[in-house]
Amino acid sequence: MAASAETATGAAAARLAIWVAPGEAASLQATGPAGFAGRPGDAERLFQELADAPALRRDRADVAAAGARVRLEQRLRWPIVNLILSVNQGDPTLPGTDVLAGVSLDAPLLSLRGGAIARAQAEQSVAETTLATDLRRLNAQLADAVARSDAAGARAAALARDVLPMLEQARQMTEEGYRDGRVDLLRVLEAQRAVLETRLAQVEAQASWQRALVDVEHAAGVTLEAADAR
Repeated sequence: MAASAETATGAAAARLAIWVAPGEAASLQATGPAGFAGRPGDAERLFQELADAPALRRDRADVAAAGARVRLEQRLRWPIVNLILSVNQGDPTLPGTDVLAGVSLDAPLLSLRGGAIARAQAEQSVAETTLATDLRRLNAQLADAVARSDAAGARAAALARDVLPMLEQARQMTEEGYRDGRVDLLRVLEAQRAVLETRLAQVEAQASWQRALVDVEHAAGVTLEAADAR
């Protein structure tokens, strides 16, 4: 059991090293008591922060680029005007400097770039649809993560505040009854087992709570500390 837990710890350290300490996976070890973040202080503010999420910034840049492409293709239909200037100086056959100026006009009579413009407009439509879809997806993910974090936090708090103290009290009463000869050993073992299982359930609830808070930060695109500081 201990060897299995140690192997799992090494695997977790290897995954964590990708983000915090490349090449030092073996040296990553948890120290001190476990720390737990609190629930999002202002969930509405997190939804407001979604407007600046990295995925949405990328989508807005794609929409702007697609719009610029459409405008470029439309401008290419316009006639191209070229200025022609010719200077002839030092020619002994001329009485002086000869300057010729003219204008050439290239009109795209046979090509109105209809296909290129339609393609650019389609790409712009795809970019706008992607932006709207990502916005709805992030809002749904954030709402789901906030609800799950609230539920997991409430379960962890209920186990620590209500269930575990009652079971501890029942265990103490059972042990006292056993010492007085009123309760058999089996009842004592059952009471102790109930306390241990509840403690494990509390730890698992706290872990689920923290995982849900990580999902909140991932969906919002900002840490809870940064959101509270803004």
